Amino acid sequence: MKGTRRPTVRMPAKVLLLIVVIVAVVAGTGAWVANNATHHISAYFRSATGLYVGDRVMILGVEVGRVNEIAPEGDRVRIEFEYDGDYDVPADAQAVIVAPVLVTGRYIQLAPAYTGGEKMQDGQTIPVERTAVPVEFDEVKEQVVKLAQDVGRTPENPNGSLNDFVSNTADTLRGNGQTLHDSLVKLSDASSTLSKGGEDLFASVRNLQSFTSALAANEQQITAFSRELATTSSVLNANRTELDALLNSMLVTFGEVTQFLQDNRGALTTDVGKLTDITRQLVDREDALASILHTAPTTLSNFYNIYDPDSNSLTAAIAVSDTPDPRSLICALLTTVDAPADECIKTTGALATGLVQPPGAPAPSGGTR
Repeated sequence: MKGTRRPTVRMPAKVLLLIVVIVAVVAGTGAWVANNATHHISAYFRSATGLYVGDRVMILGVEVGRVNEIAPEGDRVRIEFEYDGDYDVPADAQAVIVAPVLVTGRYIQLAPAYTGGEKMQDGQTIPVERTAVPVEFDEVKEQVVKLAQDVGRTPENPNGSLNDFVSNTADTLRGNGQTLHDSLVKLSDASSTLSKGGEDLFASVRNLQSFTSALAANEQQITAFSRELATTSSVLNANRTELDALLNSMLVTFGEVTQFLQDNRGALTTDVGKLTDITRQLVDREDALASILHTAPTTLSNFYNIYDPDSNSLTAAIAVSDTPDPRSLICALLTTVDAPADECIKTTGALATGLVQPPGAPAPSGGTR
């Protein structure tokens, strides 16, 4: 017996295409609704005076939502509000209660405007550090009243501090209008100069910063120097009397030296001139002096060695080598004292005459032999 086959039901292609389109539309609509749904935000404020449920929520002056709930929580107020998901708000946005004028309603302003980055999500909370409330009129009035009392008349000051200030200012400026004008002009010129030399000014500040950094880096050395300086100052302070006496004696000595130089200026000038001549002679005979200094130690040593202390006599004969004749020796000595050349001839001639002719003999006559 053959089994029976169940007939296959074929779905038309048009029906299948229609189902796919419907599913795509539903999915897209769900995604769009999810992305553009109303965002509910909680924000904490220090106060909510003048704000009520139903007040506006705005971005850049455009209304985007409403306040849903206001509930006090200890020393702060929690405000629930919503805004249209079509508008993007920065994740770190601030919420500010704005009072345009004293008598109109207030609203919540979300700022700043979104320009990119993370977005605020549904259910997010804005802490009290990112919220602000306007100054109340009563607070302003209280401060104004306090200011008026401070500058007004008091039992201690019947004229009032403000009146005294105005009177003193008027007395100070009376007759000094031109001076005040000149001062303002110079101040303006100084400001212009500082503006033009801004780079130099900042360079000076940078150099000063480098200097202070160097001081900070060498703090130990500076501290040690300051300690040593303090010790030195203490020693000087402890010996102030002796130091004063020393300075006074030095002052007296300097005065005496100055007076001595003034009294003997001529003699000192002459002595310095003669000393100059002597030093010139020494310089001119530098080689001879060097030779004497070179041979003197050996000569003295030899002289010591030829002396016999037992017999108290010299054991050698002194021989002078290269001894010049008397005439040359006399001329050399005269040259050392810068004598004229003819003085050498006169002296040697007279000496020769004295040696040949015995003393007391008559001068030879001019006869022929």
